[in-house]
Amino acid sequence: MSIVIRLSLALLLLILPSVLSLLLSGWITGLSAGGGEAINMAGSLRKQSYLIAATALSPADPIPGGQPNLSEVVVEFERRLYHPSIQNALPDAAQDPIRVQFNALESRWRNEIRPSLERDDSLYASILLPSTHQYVSEIDLFVDALEKAHETRLKSLARLQWISLLIVFGVFAWTLIWVYRQVTYPLSKMAEVANQVEAGHYAARIDTQASGEIGTLKTALNRMLNELETSYSQLELRVAEKTAALEQNQTALQLRYQVKALLADNEPDQAIFDAVLKVLGESIPFRNAAICLTDINPKQQHIPVKSAFKLANNQQQGIRLGCLEQDCAACIEHTPPALDSKELVFPLLEGGITYGIMPITLQDGIKLAPWQMQVLEDVSHNLGTALAGSHRKQSLHRLALFEERSVIARELHDSLAQALSYLKIQVVRLQNQIGEQPEQAQATLQELREGLNAAYRQLRELLTTFRLQINQGGLNAALTATVKEFAERTGLEIALDNHLLGVELAAEEEIHVLQIVREALANVHHHAHARSAQIHLAWIGNEIVVQINDDGVGIGKAPERAQHYGLSIMRDRARSLGGIISIQANQPSGTQIILQFIPSTPFSNQESAQRAK
Repeated sequence: MSIVIRLSLALLLLILPSVLSLLLSGWITGLSAGGGEAINMAGSLRKQSYLIAATALSPADPIPGGQPNLSEVVVEFERRLYHPSIQNALPDAAQDPIRVQFNALESRWRNEIRPSLERDDSLYASILLPSTHQYVSEIDLFVDALEKAHETRLKSLARLQWISLLIVFGVFAWTLIWVYRQVTYPLSKMAEVANQVEAGHYAARIDTQASGEIGTLKTALNRMLNELETSYSQLELRVAEKTAALEQNQTALQLRYQVKALLADNEPDQAIFDAVLKVLGESIPFRNAAICLTDINPKQQHIPVKSAFKLANNQQQGIRLGCLEQDCAACIEHTPPALDSKELVFPLLEGGITYGIMPITLQDGIKLAPWQMQVLEDVSHNLGTALAGSHRKQSLHRLALFEERSVIARELHDSLAQALSYLKIQVVRLQNQIGEQPEQAQATLQELREGLNAAYRQLRELLTTFRLQINQGGLNAALTATVKEFAERTGLEIALDNHLLGVELAAEEEIHVLQIVREALANVHHHAHARSAQIHLAWIGNEIVVQINDDGVGIGKAPERAQHYGLSIMRDRARSLGGIISIQANQPSGTQIILQFIPSTPFSNQESAQRAK
């Protein structure tokens, strides 16, 4: 039921008793309005009765008009007896005491007292006064009855007013209680909940009982609070997601910046790559990680790379990956990175060329988030860019060195080579002119001719050295071309076993290694009389080891004869590399040449290199 209807009913209940009380009070007051006059008029009948008795018993007045006439007194008595106030006070019920008393008074007056007054009866005159006393007693009873009836009406009026007052107070108290329970208390709870919501407690609800408009308002407010809490929860969730995304972006940007700073400010070497892995390990939960370099073959990218060597890792005592034990060879054919994979391998690419790989083993139960995968892919790309930049620098340095050597080769060819050629011609002419001279002169000329031939051959080798170029294929391609050249020119069976794939050497180091190999193969061809030779290159510890074996006659006790400079040139080149070269007999036959040096490129261990020097 509506609150307005209930309040209207409450007000009606408050007003209705008052109206009824007023109506009843008016009615009772109307009934009691002539009661006092009737009582007074009835009381005056006693005086009139005594006045009639006194008038009847008194002697005649000698003075006319000096005392009232008996007839006048009787008329006055009857006027008062039948006065309207008394008649109105008489109830309609015949058995009512007032009606009974009045009928008795009126009957005695009409049938006894008045007839006796009209006749002159001395006997009656003697009993008139006692009869009057008795009649007055009856009048007293009638007056008492009127007074009691009047008092009863007044008491009823008072009782009715008290009842009306109690009803009004009861309805008022019930209304107050109902208003408090149904209006005031629910509104106070709503205000309390509103304060809680204002303070940020969106889970607050209005749990008090309510009906009508207040109940509707309560339901609407609770529904609104539910929607507000849901909206706020969704907003908090979105804020948390955005905050987490911003934190992830900040972490990712910080990682990218730190890696960029490391690679931009320094040449990429083992220490820099170790620092990169350390930076990644602070934000990405991997257990093991490494950076491995692979061989570069830009002309044959479709051919899979078969070898790599480990440059950096994130552990002091070596690294253990699922695809990586002592080197990186097992990681080359690893599957592409996946979010649910424990072992990941990221290629170090730049311009479609693979410069290395970055294998990673995650901790148990850890899966990388997409942003972490993106960071690792970006870092691997940055590493590939850094390696590509280092290769380009080496290529530029190599080109500058080759240009310088080409200039020297042209100058040697234009000057010393032509002079030696002229001397050879003159020696031949001289030998023809003194063909009949003694054998000693012929021996001297022969020795001079051999010296010139040796000098000319060394010059040609030197020109070849200066003109020799190493293309983008690097040292491995140059060695392969050299092996093919000597095999075709000399008929030797030459095997190349290169384990330096992915190792970046300086341009001077590549030239020295290549020339030592070429010089060794030239010695095998000219002096060893061998059928085959083996070339082996490897990275052992911190050193590059180059080994050339043949199955020839072996090296003599005095290998460095006059006018034979090949071995001394190889030793000079080894000293230029900061390493050593050993030449010894090979068992059961042949010669073994071993070159050992620590590379000076950024990919070497600089501290170890300094200790070795």
